[in-house]
Amino acid sequence: MRKSRILMIGITTALLICLSACGSAESKAGREAYDKGDYEEAALQYTDALKTDLCSENCCGLGMSYLELGEYEQAEAAFAQALTLDENDRAALRGLGITALRRGDAAEAREYFDKALSLSESAGAFEYDLLKYRAAAEEKTGDYAAAEATYGVLIELGESRPFCYSRRGNMHLKQSDIEAAMADYEEALKLDPDDLTLYLDIYSHLKWSGYLEQGTEILKAAMEVDGSGDEFHRCRGLAAYFLGEYAAAAQEWSAIREEEPQVALWRGQAYEQLGKLESAYSAYSHIMDLNEEDPAVYNLLGLYWAQQNDYEQALTFFQKGLKMPEADVTADLYFNEAVAYEYMGDYSSALTKFRAYVEKYGRDAAAEHEIDFLRGAVSDSTS
Repeated sequence: MRKSRILMIGITTALLICLSACGSAESKAGREAYDKGDYEEAALQYTDALKTDLCSENCCGLGMSYLELGEYEQAEAAFAQALTLDENDRAALRGLGITALRRGDAAEAREYFDKALSLSESAGAFEYDLLKYRAAAEEKTGDYAAAEATYGVLIELGESRPFCYSRRGNMHLKQSDIEAAMADYEEALKLDPDDLTLYLDIYSHLKWSGYLEQGTEILKAAMEVDGSGDEFHRCRGLAAYFLGEYAAAAQEWSAIREEEPQVALWRGQAYEQLGKLESAYSAYSHIMDLNEEDPAVYNLLGLYWAQQNDYEQALTFFQKGLKMPEADVTADLYFNEAVAYEYMGDYSSALTKFRAYVEKYGRDAAAEHEIDFLRGAVSDSTS
């Protein structure tokens, strides 16, 4: 089973063009380091290459390395330098477009992609890549009709057709055209019927666009696909879970040979839905063996012990999670820590924790309700 293509692909396409004219040892070393994912080393090698071979190709290589490091200002400077050497360098324009897109300026990104495309004399891999990025920028700016048209061009050119059909379907959804969306989704699945990630992506877009019934049918179709391997079981388990078939989901995820923390988390949640709390706890505990630095795991383990009415043990896990770097689940950990103190009868500590929660995350109805109750409880205990 193949993984579905994602939008941001072909990063090395630019480097293939970049290195066509610069062949120093440092340039070659930069390319090799980049291909290995060692972007810091790649940046160092391209910097050295530019000392003896100042060309737009080496500038682009340096820019791409900085781009992957998240150093956007330095990436833009490198691409801009490439344009001073060759104002029509399409790889540099592409790099500036990707950089603008990543830092959230989709309108500026469109301009760079359009200019690069205007300099193209034929349609090939580089142009296909530019069109995909342009479509992403069009979507980001809310110009769904333009993105739809761009994906249409790619489909006509025969490039990444399952991916482009599904993305064009998403653009139809954005414009509330469910019939056109479903037609494109069906075409995508017809072209790549074994790609479960494609089914899941389509389901997700349908669900969040308010078409859960159609999304459910897509999931049912996914469950009819045959396959093997960890990725297959991972995806089929998700399809089963979204359908509410929790036993089937747990079975699929249990078949995975090299389990990742995320899959163990899903497996635990499936067991919870089935009321198998001990199995859930076992799955969550296994995550700590795979990755003990996940605060979400400590939150889940704390909730498990809270369900067992062992609030001291629950508090231990909540507080361990709070010692880790802040994450999406940190607010939940603060709230649950306060609740644990409350159920342990330590109303004073609970009130202090809830007040700290409100100060940090703002007021919400649940916290305000607890604070009102605890004020009274603390007052009664001291009177």
